[in-house]
Amino acid sequence: MRYFFLLALILSSSVLVAQNDSPLLIGHLHDEKIDIIEYSIDGSISEIYTDGDRNRIPEYYKDGLILIQSPGLSILNLKSNSFFEIGEKSELHFVGGFFKTKPWFFYSRMITENSMPETVIYDYKLNKIFKVIDGFYPDLSIKDDNLFFMQAEIDSTGNETKYFRDILRYDPKLDSIVVVTRHELSEYSKYDITEVKSISSNKYYYRVYDEHEYRYYLDYRGEEQAFYSGGHGHYIDGLNKEQYDLCFSSDGRYAAFTERNWNEITYIVLIDLKQGKRYELKAYGSFPMFHGDRLYYISDPDFYNTDDVSFRQIKDYALFYVNLSTREAKMAYDFEGGISFVK
Repeated sequence: MRYFFLLALILSSSVLVAQNDSPLLIGHLHDEKIDIIEYSIDGSISEIYTDGDRNRIPEYYKDGLILIQSPGLSILNLKSNSFFEIGEKSELHFVGGFFKTKPWFFYSRMITENSMPETVIYDYKLNKIFKVIDGFYPDLSIKDDNLFFMQAEIDSTGNETKYFRDILRYDPKLDSIVVVTRHELSEYSKYDITEVKSISSNKYYYRVYDEHEYRYYLDYRGEEQAFYSGGHGHYIDGLNKEQYDLCFSSDGRYAAFTERNWNEITYIVLIDLKQGKRYELKAYGSFPMFHGDRLYYISDPDFYNTDDVSFRQIKDYALFYVNLSTREAKMAYDFEGGISFVK
């Protein structure tokens, strides 16, 4: 659902975070059309593009180009207001973003219905595929353009069959792929690994799905550790904590994710990685994203700082932010129509 509502994009070569004074690009779905809007830190907005086809979903920005999912792939050139079709005919599994130092973007696709997804690196200047990688759930590190992804492996030795998720890394400078770590799956504990997020080639994190939760972890000296869990285990006072939407600031100092108990709304957790501190904010919402000295997120004005944390869906979508210095939540803009972040 997130693809149909808001695109928060950043006007720099990074797909995640821009300079303090650069505006956000926001894709706003309303009246069966999508507007691309600049949102400035002073609260002003200006429309820069309107697309009458609500099925063309803007995804990522770089150097005046916007990657569009429609449901195939195309690139919108904002300077010429022209579309360039990529021509991908396979079923898209995941749309990634632009590399910062290369004229590339990445995505994953399904070749056949029963096959595992593969990751594609596309050169948009040469208009051709640069590399196809056997792997899925790709994520680009924010500092050095290393591409992390996963592979599914099976070991059938004797009468026992074991299932694994390998985390791998592609280094574009060396044009090489290395296996970073292997995780054995189990029907009694670790069901799957559903996401990899990375700051640099040697700093990565992953989300584990087990019987009770989705939570983020890291490998520390060969051992799996919870990523700033706040001391929470599987059960806290009889409740289960789950985590979603991990993101990082462009300098790698801050991290953020959403967290919730079962049957409660999600709240924002801010991590100061330099100080090693975790802050549970009274800021209820979803899809956090760093931009300058703010952490933006999406919520409903009716419950963004409520005392009633019982679960309910967002009905009135609005843009909020947390000041990283004061950690106070404020509303940035209330939109008519649906909104959500695309990272």
